Amino acid sequence: MIELPEAVSIAGQINETIYGKRISGVVAGHTPHKLAWYYGDHEKYSQLLLGKTIGKATSFGGLVEIKTGNANILFGEGVGIRFHARNEPRPAKHQLLIEFEDQSAISASVQMYGGMGSFVEGELDNPYTKWLRRSLLRYPGV
Repeated sequence: MIELPEAVSIAGQINETIYGKRISGVVAGHTPHKLAWYYGDHEKYSQLLLGKTIGKATSFGGLVEIKTGNANILFGEGVGIRFHARNEPRPAKHQLLIEFEDQSAISASVQMYGGMGSFVEGELDNPYTKWLRRSLLRYPGV
């Protein structure tokens, strides 16, 4: 599970490492995992994200969200996110791989259970994330 301090740290690391990079490749669902959950249709992540530029990453609750123009990438509980430098080997098993024009990449892997997704801004219809957003608006800084 991504705890609140960890989510804040991960969002900061994403902003330092991949902010401003342009997405050149997306592979979702490469390694099937019974307890890996995708928001929306993971087969459409590539068409949604290709050519987009990584914007600001933020955390809310135990979630990390990355803006990419009109689309977002969301990582939740149980998802391990790893950065791969240019020419560094990619993991053989992953649930999401996002590659950039400079040949670096990030991969996401689920260990026990976990959720991730990509969706057009405003189209995520998930009661948990809606509740988290409302709660954080009411209690900023929590």
